[in-house]
Amino acid sequence: MSSSIPFERYDEEFLSLTEQVTSKLRPLDPSTASSSTSLPPTAEADVKMAHNLLLQADDLLKQMGLEARGVDDAAVKRDLLAKVRVCKTRLANLRDDYESAKNHIDRSSLGLNEDIELGGSNGSGGGRNRTNGSKERLLSNTDTLQSQSDTLANARSIMAETEGVALEITEELGRHRETI
Repeated sequence: MSSSIPFERYDEEFLSLTEQVTSKLRPLDPSTASSSTSLPPTAEADVKMAHNLLLQADDLLKQMGLEARGVDDAAVKRDLLAKVRVCKTRLANLRDDYESAKNHIDRSSLGLNEDIELGGSNGSGGGRNRTNGSKERLLSNTDTLQSQSDTLANARSIMAETEGVALEITEELGRHRETI
């Protein structure tokens, strides 16, 4: 059983990482956040930290899988691989929670959550200013995306032209080879 000691340490560390991720994401959970409760000021930092912790947990999970597959005893190996599968499921659930929290923060930073909760607008001027600011940010983002799409289209056309030139050169080299 001494060969599974590193696995047990990995398992303990994985549990610690997942608890840290959960503690970072819990205050950001959109299902428990009410419209009157704003996000904590550390929300973006918490999401970044959760992302880094998830990356560490993923690496640790890979190590756990390697350790489990390296065990010679079939019964122990089966048990360890079952633990790895459980950990993979837990990590996938945490990733979903992370994505949900990240989307909630992104929407909040654009003011979209308030607009949706208020039915797109409220009667006060403050709501209109927030909506106008959100629209301006969205329009700016749309312009940026359009510019990037144009750049990609230009790159694709240059790539196609380069490919055509390469084919012509290859054909010409083939003719020269036949001549020689």
